[in-house]
Amino acid sequence: MTVASARAGPDSAALAVAPGPVASIAIAPAVRGVGVGSSVTLTATAQDAYGNEVPGATIAWSIEGPGSLSATSGASVTMTANGAGTIRVNASSGTGTASLTITAFGAGGGDGGASSNLALGLGGGIALGIVVGVVIGWLVARRRKAPGADSMPPPGSPPPAAPPPPGGT
Repeated sequence: MTVASARAGPDSAALAVAPGPVASIAIAPAVRGVGVGSSVTLTATAQDAYGNEVPGATIAWSIEGPGSLSATSGASVTMTANGAGTIRVNASSGTGTASLTITAFGAGGGDGGASSNLALGLGGGIALGIVVGVVIGWLVARRRKAPGADSMPPPGSPPPAAPPPPGGT
């Protein structure tokens, strides 16, 4: 920093500015969903009221739901989804707190049927879409047929008799 005054010449000095107390926490990455049995490493960053990183801040971690943490303190932890459902991971330091909500989904029915219900719902929607598409296509094709096309005899039947000549005999 350089300081100048009308009474003295310019002078400079080195100043160390320390961040203030922790005011907020940020958790990264912002994971929204994981499979049961999967793990993800989460990192918390503490910041003061002005957005400056507070290095060396003591971070306390806790978890709610079907998951576990590799530790309860430190800048980073590994979260493992032990079952299907909603997991809430919390990080705090000083007055700063942050929470991350993660949905754990099962594979092979380990989620109590939730994934199979989702697949059934999606599959049912796809099947319904196909049926509706076929019906609409059939209706459009019927409307485009030439008039009288429905009265045509089936293939292989004898030709219709010729109408009698006009005038009657």
